[in-house]
Amino acid sequence: MAGLVLEVMHARGLSDLGGVEIVPGVSALNAAAALLGVPLMGDFAAISLSDAPTPWPVIRKRLALAAEGDFVIALYIARSHRRTTQLAEACAIIG
Repeated sequence: MAGLVLEVMHARGLSDLGGVEIVPGVSALNAAAALLGVPLMGDFAAISLSDAPTPWPVIRKRLALAAEGDFVIALYIARSHRRTTQLAEACAIIG
């Protein structure tokens, strides 16, 4: 989330990072893959299905291109109370 926070701060003209501390760590997608015994390695694509910051048509294009590139694809922010169809559509696009 650090990237998103910094992006929003920049868009709002808040270049002073006072009070913001970024602590690097292991992302949930890497932790989940390792827990399943299939750690992400080599080339892979991590694609958010949240259409809050990115329009859904752009996400659909990213999914199609990642699938065409034969990448392992890690999806995150896949479902919410408002977002109920994107995961099924993403799976259909990836095939």
